[in-house]
Amino acid sequence: MPLIAVLLTRNQVPGLGYMSSIAASPHALSVLIALNVFFYTVCFSFVLFRGRVPHINAILIPPTKFDIQISLAMLFVGTAASLALGSGYSGDVPRSSLVQTASGRLLYALTFLQSAGFIVSGFYMAVNKQYYRLMLLVIVFVVPLFFLGGRGRILWPLVIIYCVTLIYRNKSVYNWKALAFSSCIILSLLMMDPLLAWFYSSAGGIVAPSDLRAVVYDMYITRRNFDGFYNFFVIFDYDEIPHSLSYVFTGVRDVFMLTYFPDVYARGFGFPATVPGTFWIVAGYTGLLIGAACYGVLLARLDYIYFKIKDSIAMSLLLYLVVMVGNPGGSIVDSVSKLAVLILSFTPYIASRVRARWRPST
Repeated sequence: MPLIAVLLTRNQVPGLGYMSSIAASPHALSVLIALNVFFYTVCFSFVLFRGRVPHINAILIPPTKFDIQISLAMLFVGTAASLALGSGYSGDVPRSSLVQTASGRLLYALTFLQSAGFIVSGFYMAVNKQYYRLMLLVIVFVVPLFFLGGRGRILWPLVIIYCVTLIYRNKSVYNWKALAFSSCIILSLLMMDPLLAWFYSSAGGIVAPSDLRAVVYDMYITRRNFDGFYNFFVIFDYDEIPHSLSYVFTGVRDVFMLTYFPDVYARGFGFPATVPGTFWIVAGYTGLLIGAACYGVLLARLDYIYFKIKDSIAMSLLLYLVVMVGNPGGSIVDSVSKLAVLILSFTPYIASRVRARWRPST
């Protein structure tokens, strides 16, 4: 969006003043061309390797009572970990400081149990129309993550429950319902960071609503740097990082942040280099094209698996993986540890199915 704004307007773009001049337009146009090359290559690779899968609605197997018992236990452990992790957070330090120690990393890993437990138990309550229990469950799930500032950790489990429930019931999404649901979720999450900043700045005192408006304007207008694909603009246009295949294994977050945002990184904050940005750092246009082709193949296989899954819990895990892997504004290599922890958080359900399969028949 900021790149398109540069091409369409001559007014100053808040937070991106240097991009508002006419001289910035050719740079923005070259970035848009590179992004289109990336996305068209991804789409071509996806279509080529997708395979022939019938587009039918899956008949999902619902969770068992034992699955629900496991999910509630996992939710309890994960919620306790979130509360313990956030107990020392005061808002004046970066959230990354919470996971600098071994105990912090362990607690952070355990918080994924909260998501895995919430998704399964929430789906069970939704399909059985236990809406009051579901509302209580949502509150228990959201509050600890809200004070940790985990917007994505709140958003995607709610969306996954909604999507898996629709698949299970074999229902289509009505436009007005989807619009209302997504609007409420997005507006709530957009207000999350300003509310946290307002809450911590008040130090428990009473703050005027005008101060909250000032926080919102400062966070989303004055200081917004459009991280995400703006980062690809920085990577592509400046191109100051030497290309190296080693970044495929080590990730690019450190070199990207130390090169372009060293002061921000020193305070413990980090921005994603984006998927195309990662491939560009690896090998320039060659890396962008080859990486896009490989990324398209990966998405095609995930799409193929989607139409083969018959288990509601496996579907939930797949959708969560798609959220993390299929986000081109993130960074796959730097998210490998999170992907591994997410998969491990669902292993109790897998273990219960193995146990049921090998249980001697009576």
